[in-house]
Amino acid sequence: MKTSLKPLSTIFLAFVLICPAFGFKGGPGTKSSPRAISLDLAIPVVSNTIFVKNGEYISIGIKNMLPSGQYSIAQDLQPNIPPVLTSPPVHALAAPPAAACAALEAQLAAAASEANFGLLMDKAKSIPCNDLYNNYSAVSTKDLGTFTLNNQTLTVTITNVVSKTVWTFAFKTPEQGKWLTTYGFTFIPLAWGKSHKYFAQQSQDSTMPGKYNIVESRNESHWMFAPTVMFHYIAYSEGAVSISPTGGLGINITNTADNGISPLVFFGVSFLYRANLGLNFGIAGHQVDNLKGNYSTSVPIATNLDSTDLNQKVIVLNPFVSLTLRFGGSHPYASATTTTGTN
Repeated sequence: MKTSLKPLSTIFLAFVLICPAFGFKGGPGTKSSPRAISLDLAIPVVSNTIFVKNGEYISIGIKNMLPSGQYSIAQDLQPNIPPVLTSPPVHALAAPPAAACAALEAQLAAAASEANFGLLMDKAKSIPCNDLYNNYSAVSTKDLGTFTLNNQTLTVTITNVVSKTVWTFAFKTPEQGKWLTTYGFTFIPLAWGKSHKYFAQQSQDSTMPGKYNIVESRNESHWMFAPTVMFHYIAYSEGAVSISPTGGLGINITNTADNGISPLVFFGVSFLYRANLGLNFGIAGHQVDNLKGNYSTSVPIATNLDSTDLNQKVIVLNPFVSLTLRFGGSHPYASATTTTGTN
């Protein structure tokens, strides 16, 4: 038994070593450096959504927390469908007067809001008071860790317990596509499978009195049309025309007096212009009439059978083309908006 389990143990060990950890930090260090994203409490934004790519490795941190403040930080990772922060160029500046940095330090210690604190920190960096800036950066920033989101939404909620100010940041991966429904008419040429309707006709052959020949009707249609509902899955794109797989349902309303109303099923490909006008091609499955297997046109019958006794419904496949329109709903390519708020 130990010998037979050895290959499985080897495969499992290789899987653990190769596959990266999913979700929060703490996985093997096989990934490249994460993209750093800072949540700046100095900006008066109480809600913000930051879009990241599926599988992107990110590092989230908080800055401009009041050194004397108290904060409650909540993280919620839920399954679901940002620009890189760049540092300004460093310029060589003359050393600032010690008195200016000392005065700025007093203002930083007395800052009552994150917005004011952020302005003072920008000033400390620009003067520059490097030691002062580095010291206060160490106590006003917090690293939340690294994350890799795959079809998930990460929500970070930060609360200043004293001022009751709440910041909510949502990291959401983009949707990959959208289902659309269009309505129109489908035309089906009976190219591969036709409807053959038969009836009994008294034989004119004097040698076969009382016999009936099975005769095919000559009034058969070579096409049919149907009102149709088509379903499309389109990927997000900026192009005017999108190509997508499509399926649909319809009702045969051709020759309903003889054939009755019968359902149709469609599967194919669609070309959608601005997601509103669709031209669809593919294969349709539908019912047609045909002679029952126990009868033949070459063998006369002794009974004058009705057409319902001679014919049966069978399923055939034929090509189709349809023109459909989309009604109502928002444009599927509408740009995503970022929701922000102020205190």
